[in-house]
Amino acid sequence: DLFGGSGSTLIACEQTDRTCFMMELDPKYVDVIIARWEKLTGLTAELVEG
Repeated sequence: DLFGGSGSTLIACEQTDRTCFMMELDPKYVDVIIARWEKLTGLTAELVEG
């Protein structure tokens, strides 16, 4: 998903055990996506640079 937005696609993929690749350029939306994912999974997101 090239427009991550609020992370709905990522959340749906987590809930249905699917792989998700997404991108979001706006830092405000990135923060929302990370917070939603961490709340759902109980994990901590990490930045992987490469």
